[in-house]
Amino acid sequence: MIKPKNPLISIIIPCLNEEKYIESTLKTIKNQKLHNFEIIIIDGLSKDNTVKIAREYADRVIVEKNVEQALLEMLEQKLQKEKYCYL
Repeated sequence: MIKPKNPLISIIIPCLNEEKYIESTLKTIKNQKLHNFEIIIIDGLSKDNTVKIAREYADRVIVEKNVEQALLEMLEQKLQKEKYCYL
């Protein structure tokens, strides 16, 4: 699948130690009929394999101690560039 340069939808997923669930979550997203999206993972320094698994599926993985701050910054960036934003 070829990813569009300007995806219509950004799926931003904050996580911490989600090794047990992250792969099935990301596979489900990837299997959607709509493909005009990007997946961004914001990880809070997981101590398991969350980041490793996320890197296999996500378009971008951000590892940051302060997940809330990183999430707010990502949302701010998206709001400045995009016409629509749904939370």
